[in-house]
Amino acid sequence: MRTSDAFEPNSCTFIVLGTMLLWISWLFYNGGSSYDMFQPRGNSVSKSMMNTVMGGASGGLMSIWIKPALETL
Repeated sequence: MRTSDAFEPNSCTFIVLGTMLLWISWLFYNGGSSYDMFQPRGNSVSKSMMNTVMGGASGGLMSIWIKPALETL
């Protein structure tokens, strides 16, 4: 990879803020969309929120692991 093509973020504060807002929005959207007012489903809200957290965490860890491997190519 050429150094002139490297991505340089403008503001780390806004990157973190935007990531947190997006992640929290996904968390509440997935939890709220599995909630049903008329037919209770046991732990569906907590399970969907747990899967959202685990999916985001595993995606972040994989990107941290894969990025250095791709830079060596």
